[in-house]
Amino acid sequence: MPTPLAPPVMKRADDVFFTTLSVIMLAFVVVGFAPSYFLRGAVFATLPSLLVHLHGAAFSSWIILFVVQSSLVATGNIRLHRKLGYAGAVLAALMVIFGITATIGALRRGAELPSFFTPPRFSSRTRSVSSSSARTLAWLFGSETIARCTSA
Repeated sequence: MPTPLAPPVMKRADDVFFTTLSVIMLAFVVVGFAPSYFLRGAVFATLPSLLVHLHGAAFSSWIILFVVQSSLVATGNIRLHRKLGYAGAVLAALMVIFGITATIGALRRGAELPSFFTPPRFSSRTRSVSSSSARTLAWLFGSETIARCTSA
């Protein structure tokens, strides 16, 4: 007697769109940073400081996590997608910290930045952006955690 086949899984347009978009974004990041970072061997690339390496690692990890997360949803592995979401929250907080501190480090080294990033204007924005971003992330992560704990 033949074994019954599993019903075909219908692909949603969203699954294809977001997975494709994430792969395209990964390609842009790799191509954009290949000459200065990836092809130099990310660890051995001569960069101004360890902080810039940490910044590159965090932001590269974020885009890789985006590809993994969209692929997990597209294949229906929602449970693992949700578990990795906690790592994404931690990574997002690290990205805010490393992004701001790497920019401040670049300003201290005298980097040429666009006019809207002049030291006096940027430093006044940094305090408000970092504190509001930290509060928002804490609120979002905390409310999600509380919701999960109370529903379990």
